[in-house]
Parts: sequence; structure tokens; C-alpha cells
Amino acid sequence: MRIRILKSAQEDLREGYWFYESQEAGVGDYFLDSLNSDIDRIS
Repeated sequence: MRIRILKSAQEDLREGYWFYESQEAGVGDYFLDSLNSDIDRIS
């Protein structure tokens, strides 16, 4: 299965990253790692 992330969703993910990263250093990376893991499980 191939998953495509729309440009609008990519911007949301960037914003989510920076939101979490502003809460505490490293949490933005955890956010993206978790999303990537979920996407891998789906495909």
C-alpha cells in the first residue's frame, strides 16, 4: 500500500512538530517518530 501525505497535511505536521518541540526539546521528534511508526503499521 502506498500512502501519500498532502502538502496541506505536511504543513500541519510541521506545525505540530514545532508546537510539541516548544513544549520540551525532543518531544517534536517523538511526535514525528510516532506518526511515522503508525504510517508504517498501516502500510
